[in-house]
Parts: sequence; structure tokens; C-alpha cells
Amino acid sequence: MTETEVENAVEIQATPSSIFSVAAAVERWPDILPHYRTVEILGRCEGGRLMVMRAYRGRIPVRWSAITWANPEEPRIHFRHTAGFTKGMEVEWRFEELPAGGDGPRTRVVISHRLAQRRPAMFWRQINSLIAHHFIDYIAGRTLERMKEVIEAERAGCAVE
Repeated sequence: MTETEVENAVEIQATPSSIFSVAAAVERWPDILPHYRTVEILGRCEGGRLMVMRAYRGRIPVRWSAITWANPEEPRIHFRHTAGFTKGMEVEWRFEELPAGGDGPRTRVVISHRLAQRRPAMFWRQINSLIAHHFIDYIAGRTLERMKEVIEAERAGCAVE
């Protein structure tokens, strides 16, 4: 089995719970994340929500299905991709509270992706690397940076376009 891991992180001037509430509302992502085309909730599955997500990697449209679980007590958000090129990928959002700075509360938000393929290792190692670095890293990085912009602007009483 071939496994590829990608991790993206950003520090946001806000509490973990306020960031979690924005991130866990996955169906609203297309309203705040310009690179997300649609998030369609299909129903409940395995105690989570089954959805189809569509985004852009640059001008390339991408699509996948996932089940997501959100736990506000931890706080953590977990996704398991159920269809698409990333089928089987496990994604976890963690919200790590940092010591408050001069601007108030701070949180490190980390998205970890673990992509495992049960196919011949030589070929899939290259495919996983391509998917991880040209798609996953790009989309997750843009997601975190945009959430940072939106949350910090809202906290300052401003609107972001």
C-alpha cells in the first residue's frame, strides 16, 4: 500500500470555537471560498453527512464525494473521501489554541490529508504525489488562507469580498 500525507496550517486571530463554526458549515463554503463551486449535502451516512464537493484547482474543475463528521467539543472535523481520485483519503481539521497575543485569541488550524492507495506502489506513488502536491496542497492552502481572511475581517467588523 502506498500512503501520501499532506499537511497545511495557518494561524488565525480568533478562538478555536469561532473558527470551527465557520469550517464545520461545509455547505456554506461556496459562499466564502471562491475556489469552491458547490457543496451538495446528499444525506446522513455512518453518523455523518454525505456530500458531493466541487472546487477548482486554478481553472481545473475537481469533484469528490465525502462523509464528514464534526465534533465541536474537541474541536475536530473529519472527512473520508468516498468517490473520486481521492477515494479512501482521510482528512482531519484540528484547531489548536495558542497563547493569546496582543490582538487577542489565536488558533493554529491544521488540515491533515492521508491518501492511501491499494494499487501497485510504483505507479500510484507518482500519482499520489501529483494529486497531493498539485491538487490537495493547493486547494487546502487556499481554503485556509481565505478562511483566515474572512474570519479576521469579520472579527474586525469588516466585510471581505
